Amino acid sequence: MNQTVAIGSPTLLDLGTGRLTALCRALDFDSVQTRAATGVFRRLAGTWGAGSTDEPPRWPSDVTDDHTPFEFSVAIDGAASEVRFLIEVQGVVPSMDANWEAARSMTFHLAEEFGADIERLSAIESLFEPTARCPRFGMWHAVCVRPGSAPHFKIYLNPQARGKAEAWSVVADAMTRLGFRAALSHLPLADEKTEPCYFSLDLSARAQARIKVYFAHHDATSAQVEEAISQARGYAAGRASDFCTQMAGFDGPFTRRPVLTCQSFVEGSATPSSATVHFPVRSYVHDDRVVEERVLAYIHRGGASTYGRALKAFARRPLAERGGMQTYVSLRVEGQRLTVYLAPEAYTAASTRECLGLG
Repeated sequence: MNQTVAIGSPTLLDLGTGRLTALCRALDFDSVQTRAATGVFRRLAGTWGAGSTDEPPRWPSDVTDDHTPFEFSVAIDGAASEVRFLIEVQGVVPSMDANWEAARSMTFHLAEEFGADIERLSAIESLFEPTARCPRFGMWHAVCVRPGSAPHFKIYLNPQARGKAEAWSVVADAMTRLGFRAALSHLPLADEKTEPCYFSLDLSARAQARIKVYFAHHDATSAQVEEAISQARGYAAGRASDFCTQMAGFDGPFTRRPVLTCQSFVEGSATPSSATVHFPVRSYVHDDRVVEERVLAYIHRGGASTYGRALKAFARRPLAERGGMQTYVSLRVEGQRLTVYLAPEAYTAASTRECLGLG
């Protein structure tokens, strides 16, 4: 599918590599690693990279509210930091099936060129192949980069590939195939308020490579979110509920957009090795300045300056203009890691505000 770009019009690739470069520089990546990170981004951008930000999205990507097919995040753990990006690989003519096949092809490329391990993915991918009942997406790729380290790759799959009613069964089958059947008893039970929404794998053969299962908790309170992750290693009573309350400004129920929880498992243990709460902060503020204030009031002392540098480098507009740039803030329940998710806002402000119910 050929794309015509108006002279002087920014492309999605321009926007993505520019924002990624800004984040890497703000967090003290050297020039070699910054170029390596943007090189991986260019490869994953594939069919949509030349698309103009002045034109409507070619596919209604669910990665971001305005359908930009990529987002960034900065994970801050003490003085250390990590830059990540999440991308939806798309077909030449995008469709659910074409995007799935393009994403599979890209995964093989990552294995050949970067050594990503796809053995576990090969064991379960048939469970997640999209059907006519599949909403939103089939497969996404995530890349994590740290100063001085090679890129680390993750894959995100859709448990609802066979429809929402089959999502728990898909998760159970995948966990069983991967040798984690005993871990199922530690996951939240799916019901009309709690649904599996993502299934993730580290594309790595190392012993601590993770399997992660994400749940959306509709209309939950802070206390209910905490209960959902209370079996994880490192759990400390009150920490997750306090985080949700501070990010929202109240303790729920959170009805505008569901809070997500993630349980991680590593080989040799049925108990979650860690858990993370992902709070959809953009749905509970008027603008990004409020998000900044809430994050700075919560974040550990060693991370405040890192967050400030990253936000200043990434923002292309005044924070007080509107909300939507900082989409989620997540807390890993053990340790100090806080992650802020950043939407590039490639398309119109009007479409973003409409998605948020603010327009």
